[in-house]
Amino acid sequence: MLKKIGGIKDSIITIFLNNTKEEVLFFALDKDTLDIKISKEQDYYYSSKLDRGVYDKRFNDLLFISLKPLLLKNGINEIEVYTLTPTEYKNIPPPPGTKTNFEY
Repeated sequence: MLKKIGGIKDSIITIFLNNTKEEVLFFALDKDTLDIKISKEQDYYYSSKLDRGVYDKRFNDLLFISLKPLLLKNGINEIEVYTLTPTEYKNIPPPPGTKTNFEY
């Protein structure tokens, strides 16, 4: 299960970078935690431990939507997902291990 979730996260990071026009990056050490749970109405919702603005929200929404079918299929009612956090590039050279949608 962890490999499947990891694969989904990796593919969503790539999709997000490819579909974002602005220069954004994912620092290897900048992590977020999504708490995904089932509500009383039997629908999933998530909360994020970080709030980094519009890029973070767009990425979390995309990741959440992509994980939902896997969680439903496997009957998972609650899970914490650790993920990288997108940040707007601000002309500071990123450290090694940073995923970006631009050359630096």
